[in-house]
Amino acid sequence: MDRLWRGAYSEVMEAWRASCPRLPVWEKAGARGYLERSHAPVGVAEVSGSEAGAACPRARRKTPG
Repeated sequence: MDRLWRGAYSEVMEAWRASCPRLPVWEKAGARGYLERSHAPVGVAEVSGSEAGAACPRARRKTPG
């Protein structure tokens, strides 16, 4: 999850399907709190990366010292 973006749920799922096996990774990311789901005023479900999702790759990149 180096690149976090916000989009309609249907767009996110379509992009995810094209790049990796969908459900195992998706479920782990959701269970770990890396994703936020919301509904836009027009009723469109949206998905975005959470603060925890953004912090995870940053923490892994930090080097000691």
